[in-house]
Amino acid sequence: MLRSSSRKTQLPRVCCAVLFAFAFPPFVLTLVGVASDGWLLLTQAPGMFWAALTVSLMFGWPFVLVGGVIWRVLERFGRHYAWCAALVGVTAGGALGAFISSLGDEGSGDATTVLMTSAVGAATGLGVWLIAYAFPGEPKPIITRPPLNL
Repeated sequence: MLRSSSRKTQLPRVCCAVLFAFAFPPFVLTLVGVASDGWLLLTQAPGMFWAALTVSLMFGWPFVLVGGVIWRVLERFGRHYAWCAALVGVTAGGALGAFISSLGDEGSGDATTVLMTSAVGAATGLGVWLIAYAFPGEPKPIITRPPLNL
């Protein structure tokens, strides 16, 4: 069962989550591109990643911005659940896939692009939620000492 966070997030976590939202989709799409060509392009993967990261920064910022605004509204009302993060990711990924499909010719507007970017969007939304809320911020001591009575 997906659980909600019991605490608010801090600014460094938000910055890391936004960086993750920009970097994770190009990484996954680079791996998909390399794996679909039978790993022949493995030597070109670093260049493909940096090119995809640049495209992500140029074209992905409206989707990350809208996702961040929705995230802030959900956090404000105490509804920042993991399933909401996945739903926001699916929506943003589907919108990005529809945008990419609209840029091509008539034959390129297929549902595969929308489904793939929606799945990557869901994984990105869950990753952002994990970075922002799930990981413990400060380590708790395993062994506690009794108070010293003098």
